[in-house]
Amino acid sequence: MKRILAVVLLLPLCLAVFACAHKKAPSQVVGGYTEERDLTAEDAALFAAAAATVDASYEPLKVATQVVAGTNYRFYCKAPDAQERYVYITVFVPLGEGEPAVMTNMEDAEG
Repeated sequence: MKRILAVVLLLPLCLAVFACAHKKAPSQVVGGYTEERDLTAEDAALFAAAAATVDASYEPLKVATQVVAGTNYRFYCKAPDAQERYVYITVFVPLGEGEPAVMTNMEDAEG
C-alpha cells in the first residue's frame, strides 16, 4: 500500500520535472537580438527622432532589440525608392539620460 501511495504521489512530480527538462529553449541567444515584433508607439517615435538626424525617409515595419552598453534597435524597414526593397537600420540608444539615439548601421535585408 505504501508503495502504491508513493508511486501515485511521485509520478506527477517526475512527469513535471521531465516536461520542464525537455521544454523548448528560447530562440533568443544571449547577447543576440530578440525576435522581430510589431512597433510600439515608443519604437516609432525613437525611429523618427533618429531618422530626422540623417534625413532618412524609410518606413519601419518591425523591430528587434539587443541589450549592449545601451540598447540596439534593429528596424526592418521599407526603402523609400520605387522598388520593393527592404533594409535593416540599427539605432543605438546609449545608457543614461539625455543621450540621443543614433543611427549606426544600414544593410539590405535580402542579402
